Amino acid sequence: MAGWHFCEALFAQLAEVPRLTVFVVSHRPARQMPAWLTRYIPTDRIFIEPNVGYDWGCYQQFLEKGAWRAFAAVFFMHDDVAIRDRGFVGASLDLLAQGHRVVGNGRNSSHRAWPRTHTERYAHSRWLPPSLDFEHDTVRGSFFVAARETLEAVGRLEIFWDRFHLNIRFGNWSMTPTCGRIQEMFGERAFAFLSEKYRASAYVDEYERGEAGSGSDAPISPWRRRLLGSFQELCRNYVRRRMGFGHTWRDALAQRMVAPIVRLFSGR
Repeated sequence: MAGWHFCEALFAQLAEVPRLTVFVVSHRPARQMPAWLTRYIPTDRIFIEPNVGYDWGCYQQFLEKGAWRAFAAVFFMHDDVAIRDRGFVGASLDLLAQGHRVVGNGRNSSHRAWPRTHTERYAHSRWLPPSLDFEHDTVRGSFFVAARETLEAVGRLEIFWDRFHLNIRFGNWSMTPTCGRIQEMFGERAFAFLSEKYRASAYVDEYERGEAGSGSDAPISPWRRRLLGSFQELCRNYVRRRMGFGHTWRDALAQRMVAPIVRLFSGR
């Protein structure tokens, strides 16, 4: 569980779900965590980590603890989802038993042309798509499930450590290459979903930024928007260069400028 919003009703629900052992990785310091939390989660299952990397960074921080290796499957979720039906555990495990490697809640997108439409998101990643024609699914960080064997095979997630908190949407820069690598590793049946509806299934409703509505991001200043746009363009050219078909002077300039920044964000 990624700890940020700390919705008590959710923790109370999860405490009643059979066969579920809950861990929390909080991105808030101890002084900001609610006192009621230890009524539901023992202190030895609560970890506090630096607030970098957003939700996928939180999951990588949890994987590094190693506690997940004692379980057959791991459920990753935000602490601002709503459980509609406790059968989400059985339904997810059934899909894993059918040979799928990762189960999401609602399908994240109706299109899959991620490398071509979001090339910049692979700039920090050790893994690159085999071509821009490669297509893959993604699961939202709000809720997904993976078997232990899959997590062992995948190893580290492809995290964009936004240490300066430039924009929360950089969380998607971790999601996209991580999911792309999983699909290349395990093929077209790698992903399954509890629903074809975005952010919702018969079992779980996903919120955005703690809200049930659109959850739109806070507005950013025009100068920061321009800066982020320029950075994304540099990253697109940098990825093209790394993939072997970016041969213009812009691609070469992007490699020189972006590589040090990527190294900065690739470690902690």
